[in-house]
Formats: sequence, structure tokens, C-alpha cells
Amino acid sequence: MISTPASAATTYGHTYTVDRHTAGNGDTLTVTITLTNTESTDLSFAYEFLQPNWPLNQSHGLIQVTGCGGDVADCTFGELTAAFHPRLPIAPGDTRTMTMTVKIIERTPGGGQLLVNWAPYSYYEYGPNNPQLQREYYGYGYGPELETLVTY
Repeated sequence: MISTPASAATTYGHTYTVDRHTAGNGDTLTVTITLTNTESTDLSFAYEFLQPNWPLNQSHGLIQVTGCGGDVADCTFGELTAAFHPRLPIAPGDTRTMTMTVKIIERTPGGGQLLVNWAPYSYYEYGPNNPQLQREYYGYGYGPELETLVTY
């Protein structure tokens, strides 16, 4: 199956991408988060979380998160989610990149289509009194930038 790279979506210094807009049985997707510090002081704390949008976040046996990594202090993953703590501090203008890999579970061919879309959550703290200020973002209903159409 031919795939096309997805476009990127950006908010509060975060860029989210998925490497495929189309996928098939058994394919692997990579979701990438790029966090750039757009503040004027160091980020002293950051947390990123990815899960699929509804109804896939309530479904089992369709996809499997198989790994996470990147420029992180730690990351954890489960069947449908991944959580990241990027390496800190993040100076103004510096970037951290995190990745999550996802396997499309094989099903009987001809079984239709599945739309996979990711709902990112991000939180970070910054400011001269570490932490003084914070930003939080919920990306539910994010849009086509993080969508992959799976055909069985």
C-alpha cells in the first residue's frame, strides 16, 4: 500500500505528525511530537500524553502501541497510549522530539476501514521562579494532521 506523509499541526510550540495518512493490515505508524520552547525562560517541567480519539480509545484489538522514545528522560506505553517526560531543562528556542510507534492489528481482509486519529495532551511549566507559569493543551478532535485511514 502506498502511503503519503501527513502534514504537521502546531500549537504552543508543539508540532504533532503521523508518518502515514493511509495504512493496511499489519502496518506500523510513527507519531512524532516536537516540543520547542517558545517561552522566554527555561521549561522546568514537561509532560506529553497521546491516546486515540473516541471511539478507538474504548476499543481493543485494533491497534497496539509498541514503543516510545526520543529525547526523553522517560516514556511509558500501554495498548492504546504513551506518556513522555522530555529531557529537561529546555532552554528558550531548544527542541525535544518524542516518538510513539503503533502497529495496526491484522484482521480479515475486506473488513472495511478504520479511522485512527490521535488526541494529544501537553502540559509544561516555566518562569523565573520555576515554576511560576504553566500552559496546558488538550488536543481532542485534533484534525486531519493526525489521521490515518486503515483499510482491511
